[in-house]
Amino acid sequence: MVKLTKDINRNEYADTMSLLGYVYLRMGDYQKSIQSFEESLRSFDLRYKNFEERYYIAKAHYALALAKYGKIDEAKLIVEDVDRKIGQLNIRPEIEEVIKNIIEEVNGYLQG
Repeated sequence: MVKLTKDINRNEYADTMSLLGYVYLRMGDYQKSIQSFEESLRSFDLRYKNFEERYYIAKAHYALALAKYGKIDEAKLIVEDVDRKIGQLNIRPEIEEVIKNIIEEVNGYLQG
């Protein structure tokens, strides 16, 4: 097993924690997914714009994990934030579509 530490590049660490959150999300372990995404989002250094796409994908998946875990109000706040910012970001169209698809899935939980 590899020990993940912040001693590696900060954004690579954040990206790795995001991947771990995604794995937990797909496994249905929403609590561990939320914890991993929280660590990921805290760790990203957005001064490096090349990680902005990964940050917002992680944020959208975080909202999905929260929604699936039943934390609807928290997920709604994140969705609103991402919706506000998505048009202002300098991201590739295919990544923007991925983020919008995740948000659409979250909205399904928000509407009941």
